[in-house]
Amino acid sequence: MLSFLVAFALYDPNFANRRMIFSRTFATATAAVGPYERLSNPFLPGENVDPEVGGDPGTDPSSSHDWLVVWSNDESSTDSNVHGRAVLANGTPKHSWVLVIEDGVNTRNDRPQVSRSNGNGQVPHALWLVVY
Repeated sequence: MLSFLVAFALYDPNFANRRMIFSRTFATATAAVGPYERLSNPFLPGENVDPEVGGDPGTDPSSSHDWLVVWSNDESSTDSNVHGRAVLANGTPKHSWVLVIEDGVNTRNDRPQVSRSNGNGQVPHALWLVVY
């Protein structure tokens, strides 16, 4: 089934109204909307903002088709890190952990961007490119 993923920052009342990253799927054929999935880790400090979604163009029905969502985790006014999470085609997180893409000390690594495609079906080893 063809679908796309929408990622967004939302104030989470369960975690002191801090901004968390959530996602939902949208099925193009039926207009069905999937459940909210929290992608950011609420036990890490800071605000989570600026989510971006990278897609997977693979057409082989026997292989996994994932998305990669990346975002900024702003721990303080002087420290911002880049986190991410792989999301399966059904809209659920692929792993139970958040990917720490960049975690410097007192560095501003923010506004990440992820490639539209990971090259699945086009190259032997599918990878996304993340810049920040």
